[in-house]
Amino acid sequence: MNPIPGNGFFLVGPDIAPGLFHTDGTASTWGVWINNVPTEDSMCLWFTYSTPDANKDNVVETNISVGPMYANINSTVKAFESRNCQPWTRVT
Repeated sequence: MNPIPGNGFFLVGPDIAPGLFHTDGTASTWGVWINNVPTEDSMCLWFTYSTPDANKDNVVETNISVGPMYANINSTVKAFESRNCQPWTRVT
């Protein structure tokens, strides 16, 4: 799947191929800031997991941002989750 939708939970192998992916950042058209910090609902958030489920105890890597960012979904990762992001396109 390329691009990967900005919201969802995806298994590496059946749903998406390993690789380096890029997003332009948050899909929110508006932002809520508290004390000069954007709220989580205003940001793009992603996780990679060592197991094929969304158990937060098995997070390998995560990042959160309003702007562009990359996610390295390597072959040892079993799942990828994206929340409130623009679509992810494969770079390599």
